[in-house]
Amino acid sequence: QVFPSVLESRLKAMGIECQVLNASRAGSSISGHVRRARLEGASWRPHVAVLYQMSNDINAASRGRIPADEPDAPVDDNEPKAAGIGHVLGFDVSRALEQTTLYSVVKTNLTSKLVHARVLRAGLGVGARDDFLREVHRWVDRWGEAGALPVITTFAMSRTRAQAATLPADHIRALLRSNIHLSVDGWGRTIDEWNEGLRGVAAERAVPLVDLYPTIAGRAPYFRDYVHFTAEGHEAMAEALAEELAPLLRGLEGNR
Repeated sequence: QVFPSVLESRLKAMGIECQVLNASRAGSSISGHVRRARLEGASWRPHVAVLYQMSNDINAASRGRIPADEPDAPVDDNEPKAAGIGHVLGFDVSRALEQTTLYSVVKTNLTSKLVHARVLRAGLGVGARDDFLREVHRWVDRWGEAGALPVITTFAMSRTRAQAATLPADHIRALLRSNIHLSVDGWGRTIDEWNEGLRGVAAERAVPLVDLYPTIAGRAPYFRDYVHFTAEGHEAMAEALAEELAPLLRGLEGNR
């Protein structure tokens, strides 16, 4: 039911013979997509690469953390690692605690309640946005080097900033469990600002943009929480992408 699979069916129904590869991975960041393009682009050799990415990067940026899969060079596992707080004789204490049942129970049941007692951020600022867009530029570079046409899409959520007051309480709690730093309006502001940045990257690099936000954002039935799709949402995503990608793919068929 996920939209890459549905997209393939939609395109074939439109007379375009194609194979759609779902390259997403749970928890992946934009830097992870850059690295995947560099390491695997030559073997996959797609005609078109489509980017739909944002929420994991917002979570990482709100914590001031560099995503774990960020490096663009091979990692030397033999290189000495500096021991810091939370690491004892090579043992990652923080990671071990996060794997316990107690940690999961506390985070699920208490975090969202406690977060309401703190001041939440109303945005992430231009620095975080520019870091994200810098990686998008690298993503365009990597897929271009692999011979693919990069296609950028804007990101969507279940409620726009104007609709934030209608976000259900369970959706708010889910947001606060995953991100204890941003307010709901902060999420909306950040998505709007980063989407505008994506439109700018597409214009600057002269690559196609599929602006999904006007079509998908704010349609509550399309989402099971703030950012994850229902089956209906996956269908809507596939339909919107197919409509925009079909002319591009037909043009490529004529040139290859």
